[in-house]
Amino acid sequence: MFAGGRLTPATPKAVRHLVSALHDPALGAGDHTIRPGVLFLLREIARVTADAEEVRHHAAVDGNVQDWLAGHLAHPSPPAVHEWSDGDGPGRVLLHNAVVDSFGLLPQVFAAVWPIPAAWPARTRVMAAAATAMLVRHPELADRRPEVIAYHQETARHTADRHDCAGLVLGLGELGVAPRDWLDDSRLAVRTCAALAPALADDAEATEVLLRAAEHPRAFDHSFTEPFVAPAYRVMCPPQLQEGPHRVLIRTVCERVGDFGRLFHAALAAADLRGFDSFAVESGPYLRRAFPAGLVEDGTATGEQIAFAEALASRDELWKAGNTRAAEAFAAAGLPHDRERWRSVRSPVVLDSAGRPTYEGLRLVSIPPVRLVRESTRRFFSANRTDPDLMSKLLSALSSRGDAVAVEGPRQFSMTVRTDDVPELDVDELVRHGLFGPDRIYGLGLAALLSLWVSVYRRHAGIEYRQQFVDGMPAGPIERLGPADHDDGYRFVFELDPDWLPRGARLPA
Repeated sequence: MFAGGRLTPATPKAVRHLVSALHDPALGAGDHTIRPGVLFLLREIARVTADAEEVRHHAAVDGNVQDWLAGHLAHPSPPAVHEWSDGDGPGRVLLHNAVVDSFGLLPQVFAAVWPIPAAWPARTRVMAAAATAMLVRHPELADRRPEVIAYHQETARHTADRHDCAGLVLGLGELGVAPRDWLDDSRLAVRTCAALAPALADDAEATEVLLRAAEHPRAFDHSFTEPFVAPAYRVMCPPQLQEGPHRVLIRTVCERVGDFGRLFHAALAAADLRGFDSFAVESGPYLRRAFPAGLVEDGTATGEQIAFAEALASRDELWKAGNTRAAEAFAAAGLPHDRERWRSVRSPVVLDSAGRPTYEGLRLVSIPPVRLVRESTRRFFSANRTDPDLMSKLLSALSSRGDAVAVEGPRQFSMTVRTDDVPELDVDELVRHGLFGPDRIYGLGLAALLSLWVSVYRRHAGIEYRQQFVDGMPAGPIERLGPADHDDGYRFVFELDPDWLPRGARLPA
């Protein structure tokens, strides 16, 4: 029905069945994920049929095609649709025919989805809106675009859930709208999705939003969900970002910004992403921006180019003989997959009158605190990242300052600090940079720099407030939770970064 992104001869029949069942109360038999799943599939079918007019003249089913199909079906083990080869020309005619037939059904699909029933759960309504944004590309539905746009705008304005609001804002982008009203949204997911809109490609404010988000790419990945949820629910993103949120972000920011100096910190963050089997997707766009004319090996590299080259050269995974994805990424950017050549990237050396090297012309670049701490854990905790004692030494260093430290999970712990022990905290600055200040604040900052999620609770004047941070970025605004049942102070809940820690690392019980 949807083989590897291909529409098949079974797809039109399936579409008719799904449309007839969409409003059946028994759909899903109590499983609330089924109807959104059906709507997502209908959206994807509408997306794939975008080239229906281009393939229409290749979709005529004649006698040769029918004979081929009869032989195919008579085969005891016919190849699956996605396995058809170049010799299966008649089969490709059937695939083109499936695209054309499915395209013709889109007005019926729209009629089944629109107007979106108010009785459907919020997440289902958002998925339905995402489907309509794709469906109104059909020429027979073009006159429905204004009402679909109005629905997205009105619903987004009144949606508190950051996942749902982000999905609606992405839908506005697909509909050709410039969602400027959401560029200053306090929710990271929402403002970043607004900035991704194609209609804002030349907007300076939107570009700045993307640059800041790209400096914390995993924050965008996780910004659609609540902290500390089960791993299966951690990266639950809107349907428009199925490629992967940070991949869409990286590709888009590199399309819009040509100056590598502006992209530098984002490129370093991408170089630190784990899982380099997908290196081509993660850092490939930055390679082309950093070295557009090839690797700089004549001693004239800029400070940013040197730091980026050093970051890549330091990653052992990139240079293993079997890492073909990395080799392909370097080749696609016209760059060598040779570790020693990357280590040779240097700045020009200026000599004084006596022939001695000077620092003239040398441009220093700033390195984010999170990178400094994670690359130098021995300096702070007398243990390297892979040291089995790192976790216990971290807790020992923090509890030695007199704060209450409690282990709450394999990688989760909390610290409680009374207000009379510390001055009023700039929590945002502490989580982002946290290297300076009194001992207790210093320790909190170190813990934050090693964490993926940080939730900060503040009790003040009988009221409790909360703010959540992901990968050093505020995920949303300060929230008022209600009356506080403890003395004034702060409670920090940390989840150490599972991608940075060695596999299987756990806090001591």
